[in-house]
Amino acid sequence: MQENLLLARYLDHAATTPLQPAVVDAMREALLEFGNPGSSTHAFGAAAAALLDEYRQRFAALLGVAAGEIVFTGSATEANNLALRGWLYRRGQLLSVATEHSAVLEVAESLRTEGYDCQIVPVDAQGHLDAESFARALQPHTLASVMAVNNETGVVQDLAGLYARCQAHSAGLHVDAAQALGKLDPLVLCQHSDMTTFNAHKCGGPKGIGALRVRASVRLRSIIDGGGQERGRRAGTEALHQVAGLVVAAEQAEARRHELWQHAQHLRAALLHELADVGAWRVHGEGVPHIVNLGFDGVQGESLILGMPEIAVSSGSACASQRFEASHVLSAMGVDALAAQGAVRVSFGVDTTLDEARLAGQCLAREVRRLRALSPPLLPPVQSAHPIDT
Repeated sequence: MQENLLLARYLDHAATTPLQPAVVDAMREALLEFGNPGSSTHAFGAAAAALLDEYRQRFAALLGVAAGEIVFTGSATEANNLALRGWLYRRGQLLSVATEHSAVLEVAESLRTEGYDCQIVPVDAQGHLDAESFARALQPHTLASVMAVNNETGVVQDLAGLYARCQAHSAGLHVDAAQALGKLDPLVLCQHSDMTTFNAHKCGGPKGIGALRVRASVRLRSIIDGGGQERGRRAGTEALHQVAGLVVAAEQAEARRHELWQHAQHLRAALLHELADVGAWRVHGEGVPHIVNLGFDGVQGESLILGMPEIAVSSGSACASQRFEASHVLSAMGVDALAAQGAVRVSFGVDTTLDEARLAGQCLAREVRRLRALSPPLLPPVQSAHPIDT
């Protein structure tokens, strides 16, 4: 197993990312501040509290918001739960999108069983939310929850337009930006939302830490009882080293955002170039260049992956990878179940090289041809590759 890990090229950065060296250094330093940040009556607690405040200020500055609007959580999933449940305890309707992460859709389903009005808006074949349908469903005090960058396809929603419509209806907008740090401008993300979810492990930071930015005008009820941390919005002693990892990772991701975007465009083009002669394939959705969801007629994504030990890619979102069912994201985009089973997600990070992107394309081309040769009846009539903007 360890041999495979050493030989494989990692191309699944939308699932999680390796820790960056500066992040490790910051976490190690923060671990030495062992005092409880909530116990500031002695020097040890005061030192930890001061460092926590410094990191909160730095993260707030990165987002262009006030430090008091930052709530540190144990994950992006917890931040989403806090946003949805914390808002809805005194309001009536939740509005979300068919292609959202399960950390939102499963909360919506749970809330529906508790008697809340939860509506799910469809998307078009490109994965974009229809703004008119969205606006028609809005009511005063509705909370809409929309993902900034889709974790399976990379599709980006029009947050500015959606937020304007929410404001016109006296509704609120929560944005799940777990995939957005290092890809989209964080100032814009927060400008066009009332609450915004972030995490660390999608941009070079540690797992087990997230954050929710809550606009000062929004009142939330805590969903975890047992302490007054995070201004009473999230009980539990803050994990200072995890906070350090989140903030430093976010700062580094933002500093390299433009550079990485251009690099990811070259990686995407190199990947797709290797597939030019395969035939009967397509890209599902167009958005950030860092995430490429590929569909191949006549093969299954799981079979493809098993035949490519040289690269680490995904057949869908990591949180659903053990379910062996068609992606709900692709299904919502109108991709039929058989075609959706042939989907593979390749996602790039800061350390991905052009050679690795080319290797991924070569491995995919090889395995698609091999699998089609084994079961030719599954392949529909030969068609040229879907036009790709490379």
